[in-house]
Amino acid sequence: MKTEEEKLKVLTLKNNGNSYRTIAKIMSFTKNCVRGICEKRRVSIKRKTGPKPKINASMKLRIKRKIATLKACGEKVNSPKLIRECEIAASRFTVSRYLRQQGLRYKKVRKILPLKPLDMLKRAELAKRWLSENHQWERTIFSDEKWFSIDGPDDWRSYVSKNEISTRPRHQKKGGGIMVWAMVLPNGLVSFKILDRGFKSPKYIELLSETIVPICKLNYANDFWFQQDNSRIHTARIVKQWMSDAHFPVIEWPARSPDLNITENIWKMLQDIIYDRSPFICLDELKVAIQNGFFLLNSTKRSVIMHLYDTFRKRLVNVIERNGNEINI
Repeated sequence: MKTEEEKLKVLTLKNNGNSYRTIAKIMSFTKNCVRGICEKRRVSIKRKTGPKPKINASMKLRIKRKIATLKACGEKVNSPKLIRECEIAASRFTVSRYLRQQGLRYKKVRKILPLKPLDMLKRAELAKRWLSENHQWERTIFSDEKWFSIDGPDDWRSYVSKNEISTRPRHQKKGGGIMVWAMVLPNGLVSFKILDRGFKSPKYIELLSETIVPICKLNYANDFWFQQDNSRIHTARIVKQWMSDAHFPVIEWPARSPDLNITENIWKMLQDIIYDRSPFICLDELKVAIQNGFFLLNSTKRSVIMHLYDTFRKRLVNVIERNGNEINI
């Protein structure tokens, strides 16, 4: 729509004897638009109509409601499912294109440990207590166990060209893997041990007496705290009794809190080193890669690990600010 001021200017130019073409150039209008204004008729603009959209307004509303319902129930949302449950007469490519237009992206969902209200309350209370008592994190030793698969992680990724199909071979049956225990020291060094199959509480007591206690006392005498999670191996009655008899100082640890464990950062760094290559053929290759990975960590990442200790109190502050909920590490 043209304003009354623009129309008046067009009529003035026409009364001064200018042609439609000249007026169109002056006003940056089309010739037909100028003629329509001068002859006081409505200018019809021809638009390319094209086919009717396959997803109309009612379908869009159905899709929106269905997505909200599926998310609330924790179910997967994808185009074939929406087509089936919303009874849409369109291909999955059309539905996927529409979802992208709405700002939605189809991506891998991150797996987390669900925190119960009681867990979150406990996490927040412990974080407040540790900060108020100024717990000595500079003398706290973190530990954890992790399974390394011979086939590598499920989310192994690499940049490829647009039309390139990237594949990664795996074993026909489960290729197996190796369980690794690691202990992070405040001086930036990491101790590790490859565990045997069937690692249970008696084996853990053996690991404590022969490896963990000597390393801790060698570095910090009796002035240290030891961290472990709440797995059944660690909280078994015989383990608690051994620790009590040995006067082994173990810090109270909240349930489902890997985001507070510095060892999780070590696992991420180690995984990037170990799986930065073609798949392993056998477990011996994986074992050597794990050993080399820890050697590389101890020789090149000490400052990074010590920085994790320096910033640990910030994690506790984040936990309190999020009322005990999970934090990003």
